[in-house]
Amino acid sequence: RRGLHELNLSSIQADPSRGRTRERRSLFQTVAAWDRDIPRFARMRPALSCLEWVSSRGWAKDLAALSFILACVLVFFKDAILFGNVYWEPDTLTYYYPATRQLDDALARGTLQLWTPYIFGGFFLYADGETGTFYIPKLLMLLLFSAEQELVWLRVLRFFLAGLFTYYFARQINLSRYSATLAALVFSLGSFLVAKLHHSNLGNTAIWLPLILLLVEKSFVSLGFRRYAYIALGGLALGMASLAVHVQPVVLIILTVGCYALFRAFTVPTGRPS
Repeated sequence: RRGLHELNLSSIQADPSRGRTRERRSLFQTVAAWDRDIPRFARMRPALSCLEWVSSRGWAKDLAALSFILACVLVFFKDAILFGNVYWEPDTLTYYYPATRQLDDALARGTLQLWTPYIFGGFFLYADGETGTFYIPKLLMLLLFSAEQELVWLRVLRFFLAGLFTYYFARQINLSRYSATLAALVFSLGSFLVAKLHHSNLGNTAIWLPLILLLVEKSFVSLGFRRYAYIALGGLALGMASLAVHVQPVVLIILTVGCYALFRAFTVPTGRPS
């Protein structure tokens, strides 16, 4: 108690302009000073030094924000992950799952099945983009998991990617990490993606919007090769959304990106940071 009392007295100084006292030591400086009076704090010095180093790195703060977003997504899907309770609607049973199962069986045989007689009176699996046959995240999930598990983990990946893309877009337009994290949670766990949870192709298409906006924004504040590289990457992201494909979100993405690019063309000098 004597050590803490002396520390509190020595860590403050008078502020003549305001007539009251104010702190002049940071948290890490204050805690580091405790080990001179309280021996047990000496054992915490390596951990405190590591914590101070991490807190001074921007990438570590971004990693912490993204970890929080991922944790929120995992909590949202905890019943599906732990108990296999998958949210479904009639479309899930009559279309999405049968089509995914047919695709999974075809991949297991090392083939691409163009036709199936088991849906309605016969169905061209790859003629309908809603199957998402060539959507790369879906193919990766099917290579790693069964068709049943794919229903769970593709949804988890979809929601996390939505948060990831939104976070970095918000950071690109100079929002703070707290604001960017909030924006990511609103978009990924907001009403639209949650309400359309069972419409896999709709959600898989819509999540690419913030990434395309991010790349468009980067192209406006870059010069030379980098500008064209960002434009090309934006085109690839739009192509990925089209592979998902739900036609209405693709059209809305194109309209939104076009309006945003037009707005930025008139508000930011080309090649200069915003």
